[in-house]
Amino acid sequence: MTNDLSEARRLMSAGRWRDAMEPCRRAADETGDPEALHLLGIACEKLGLSTEAVLFQTEAAKLLPERADVHFALGNAHRAAGDAASAMEAWRTAASLDPTHADALFNLAVAHAAEGDLSLAEGFYKRVAALAPTHRRAHYNLGNIAFRGHDFAQATAYFRRAAEVAPDFPDARINLGLAQLRSGDFTGAVKTLRHAVALQPDNILAHLNLGQALLSTGDLEAGWRETEWRRKIMPIRFEPGDAVPWRGEPVAGKRLLIYAEQGHGDAIQFLRYARALEDAGAEVVALTHPGLVGLASQAAGVADAAPFGQTPAGIDAHAPLMSVPLLLGLTDRDDIDGAPYITPAAPRRTGGAFRVGVVWAGNPNHQLDQARSVPFDVFRRLFAAPGITFVSLQVVDGASAADEETAAGRFTVPEPPLADYMATADLIAGLDLVISVDTSVAHLAGAIGAPCWMLLPAVADWRWWGDGTDTPWYDSMRLYRQRTAGDWPSVIDTVLADLLRLRRGR
Repeated sequence: MTNDLSEARRLMSAGRWRDAMEPCRRAADETGDPEALHLLGIACEKLGLSTEAVLFQTEAAKLLPERADVHFALGNAHRAAGDAASAMEAWRTAASLDPTHADALFNLAVAHAAEGDLSLAEGFYKRVAALAPTHRRAHYNLGNIAFRGHDFAQATAYFRRAAEVAPDFPDARINLGLAQLRSGDFTGAVKTLRHAVALQPDNILAHLNLGQALLSTGDLEAGWRETEWRRKIMPIRFEPGDAVPWRGEPVAGKRLLIYAEQGHGDAIQFLRYARALEDAGAEVVALTHPGLVGLASQAAGVADAAPFGQTPAGIDAHAPLMSVPLLLGLTDRDDIDGAPYITPAAPRRTGGAFRVGVVWAGNPNHQLDQARSVPFDVFRRLFAAPGITFVSLQVVDGASAADEETAAGRFTVPEPPLADYMATADLIAGLDLVISVDTSVAHLAGAIGAPCWMLLPAVADWRWWGDGTDTPWYDSMRLYRQRTAGDWPSVIDTVLADLLRLRRGR
């Protein structure tokens, strides 16, 4: 029996799981040795025989109730069989028998994280990190929890530790770079993400995050080249037919389709480059979100516009909208033209009261919405300004959040509701000012040349470089930035003071 178990362990250490089963079975059949059942269960689990693994480990755990490693293996078998609750129960038993069992604690952390209980998961990960300081996944997953909680400084520390203990772990470098980017350390992020790319040259996420970091430093050419990696995974939302991807060759005489690929704000911002394509001799067709079709048709340089699902005929070539400046060679900040490039179709101009359009929140599903949106209870302090009618341009929960202000006569909601971005542009054209967080409405105001004050978090999106109050993207836009992360009250106080001065000057 002893020889059988020794042989089984030798075979298992060599990864020969199936060969190890026979000596295990002999030992189990001859004496019913629980160690043989335990080893047999491990072999079955490694071979994908999860039902058999659970049976063998359950019996072994009954016979060896004080063995933490047996209960740990039982948990692994239950996990393989898809029984998460039983797996967690077995790992808890293992951890109670041996509080230093880092693997059991780690599995419990992973299981709690999968259930959405990040607080419990964090506690287990910290215990693992204390017991096994070189456990890269414990530090890495702690970083992920901190990142999800928008504690980017703490996430940076955890990811840095994971990268230190595992220098060849590209995921740690990628997430470290992203945490540095979210913390505003753009130069550090570039360095880290270049390291990640060197470790794994074909890692698309490493290239994309590096692109964002480079763009944040103002290096448009290198940044846009890195973000071209998105095209390896980006779905094309139309049937190209005989049209070919445009790679930057001359476009004179060609019917060129440029298509939106990301959000509405990105599409509005990059429609500016249709004019340069027209100047180069192309007939430009824009394919975009349904709510942007009317607006795109009014953009300078656009000959035709269509919604996704309705690919216009006669297309010679196509390109993603956000690739156009790189393909045109417009990769310097001095190449950005901040003049208006979209003309409202039927401006709703009104006289009388000083009218200010407002947007205080973006899409709550946006990954950075927590940082960019202003709590309504803070934003509403602007409504104390006398002699001003505030007009909601808010799309998400706009009317419900502002009912009280509407009732007090300080706030109006457009009637009928705005149907699309063209209707919004027409309304904005009749306002004296737009005050907005970083959303598509701010891009829209800038694109039509309407005065716009945009409110930015301390670490803003890459396109709002530096700490100044102006932007090359839009001549009519003024930027108001947080000086400390989360400090919207100070921003609103500054905006209110400037708004009062502006109103007195009218």
